[in-house]
Amino acid sequence: MLKEEEKEVSGFHAFYKHIMTGISYMIPILIMGGLIGAFSQVIPYVIYRLDPSVSILAAIQSGNFIGFDLTLLKLASLMESFGFTLFGFAIPMFAAFVANSIGGKTALAAGFIGGYVANKPIQIISLVDGAYDKVTPVPSGIPFER
Repeated sequence: MLKEEEKEVSGFHAFYKHIMTGISYMIPILIMGGLIGAFSQVIPYVIYRLDPSVSILAAIQSGNFIGFDLTLLKLASLMESFGFTLFGFAIPMFAAFVANSIGGKTALAAGFIGGYVANKPIQIISLVDGAYDKVTPVPSGIPFER
C-alpha cells in the first residue's frame, strides 16, 4: 500500500489547531474550579442561611458554629480556596498545552511556567522618569512607583 500524501497545512490552520488544543485542555480546569467554588458557597449561604455579606472565614471565626457545623464550614472554606485557585491555573494550563501541541512533550513544562509567569508577574517593565525600569505590580493594576 502506498502511504497517503500529507497535506500542506496553512499557517492559520496550524495556529487554529494549536489554540484549540490549549482550549480543550483548559475547559475541564475551568469547569472543575467553577463547580467546586459553587458548591463551597452552597454550604454557608443555602444550608446555614448566612447573610451574603459575611464571608465563610468570618462565620468560622464568629464562634457561632461548633461541632459538625463548624467542620462543614471549614470544608466550605477549603473548597472555596481550592476551587477558585483552579481558575488561576487556567491560563498556565492553556499555555502548557498550546506549547505541547507545537513542540511536543518537552515543551509542556516550559509552556506551563511561561503561562504562570505571564499570568502572575513578579515585576513588570514600565516607563519611570523617562527610562524603562522594573516596577512591582499591585492588585489595583496601577504600578507602584518609588
